[in-house]
Amino acid sequence: MQGWGLTAQEVDHRSRIGKKTREELTDLGVRIARNRGLDAFWIDFECLGSMGQNAAQVADQPEPEVYAICDIVRATHSMVIVCGPLSPFEQSSRKIPTAFVPNSNPEWVAEWGARLWTLPELLLCPRDIPIEVYTPNTRQPDVMFKRNIAQLLEDGGKVRELVDHYDASIQLTPLELVGTAVECLFRRSFRQRYAGDVSYALMGLMRRRPLVNFNDSAFKAFARLSLANDSHQLLERLVCMQPATLGPTAWYDMDDAYGANLWDIEPCCQVAGIVDARPGGLPDPSTRSTLAKMEETQIITLDGACGGAIHWDSLQPAAFMKRMTGARIATKAIVRGTPIWLLMGIVMISEGSMMSIGGAAFYAVGTLFLVAGIVIAGFLPKLLISLYAGKFWSTQAMFFGMKGIPADLCQVERCLFGINQYRIRWSTHGSMLSQAVRKRQDGELEAGRPEAEHGRTVYTIVDTFTLTATAFYAERPPVAVIICGQEGGIQRAVLCSYDPVTRAFCREVVLRMKTLCLERMSRMDRLRFALRRM
Repeated sequence: MQGWGLTAQEVDHRSRIGKKTREELTDLGVRIARNRGLDAFWIDFECLGSMGQNAAQVADQPEPEVYAICDIVRATHSMVIVCGPLSPFEQSSRKIPTAFVPNSNPEWVAEWGARLWTLPELLLCPRDIPIEVYTPNTRQPDVMFKRNIAQLLEDGGKVRELVDHYDASIQLTPLELVGTAVECLFRRSFRQRYAGDVSYALMGLMRRRPLVNFNDSAFKAFARLSLANDSHQLLERLVCMQPATLGPTAWYDMDDAYGANLWDIEPCCQVAGIVDARPGGLPDPSTRSTLAKMEETQIITLDGACGGAIHWDSLQPAAFMKRMTGARIATKAIVRGTPIWLLMGIVMISEGSMMSIGGAAFYAVGTLFLVAGIVIAGFLPKLLISLYAGKFWSTQAMFFGMKGIPADLCQVERCLFGINQYRIRWSTHGSMLSQAVRKRQDGELEAGRPEAEHGRTVYTIVDTFTLTATAFYAERPPVAVIICGQEGGIQRAVLCSYDPVTRAFCREVVLRMKTLCLERMSRMDRLRFALRRM
């Protein structure tokens, strides 16, 4: 206890209060078991022999008992809740998520349900037998059902879905079950001892359970648990999510900025493994910096994704292809033959003036070629425009990036295709900065120039194949576009920067691109992918 920064007097005070509380709970458990005619009762501090051992010894066990409490709850006859006011030292050591200090029965029960390790017990306890709630100085307990306790919690709606699922009144899909459980567990209060504590609490709700590894970060523990169970490619879908809030966000935040749910996204890649980018060794649980560093390990191996590089050096001319009609073939022959005709005219006129015999004919033909070349040269600008104008049947697929938002896309198009025909337009729904107005005539969306907030770094990416430009916020300029999934008939493109330290592509922003872009993208080999930079 002194490792937590407590004095000897505080340690002694806590020990005396803890011993007294355990004696009271044990006596209460004996009395309840006898009244119900039961042979035994289960209570953690009496039934877990390894709770007082060294953490290193617990870590060596293949299945520590403390992470198998949910199996005990599943096999119980009934569950009893004993709650009351918080002890003085407990109020300063554990964060209470509610805005009040519990001082009544419902508030005590709500505080009990707001803890990390008690939520699985509420979900898995028997459904047919009501829960008895004992409080100090009361002989008759309050009788409550699971749904009544769920209504007292701040996230009662989500907890009620989990309660109904485990009571078999509704059936959640594996994806919905894991997503809802993660959302409920990660918002609960607890004293963190290991980075993967929340994932280990979630493990009790799952069928297949990997071995507990206290060296894992929170993300790595969750990833191993997700890969071991049928979670409907939850990790792959999580990669495609764009956080709803700007700036650094937690990896378990499943709120999408585009309003999509996890089950709306269909992944097109596969998580092939989990990468440990930090040195091994059992950390000191009292060192917060070590726990924070472990939490930052969020690197996985992706396979089968489609991708392309982003060019930042300059706007290079992009090749294009147009339909070869008879008029275009003739125009191209005239434009390319004009210099030859002018040269032939000059040569024939000079040769004809020096020839004594037949020089007049050479001079006349040369004059004809020269006059025709001069006349055609006057129409060359118009002819060139007719060659480059019109519809593109195909263009070279390239991504160009630039910092800021260009004031005029016309100049960008001139640099890429030599002429401005208003082909490149802003995307209507490619990012959170995209703006579009619906036309009154035909109801189509007309994209407008995006507006960025002052003080934030904004970039623009131009796709020469789909002829769209998209502005977005990012901390660092991305170097690659990786298509990881699709949603609503449109592709989820993850723009990534590269971290040379971890040798991983780090997610900067998720854009939405047309499915047409997949025609020119190639499959990528296995790559390291990080949800955010370490």
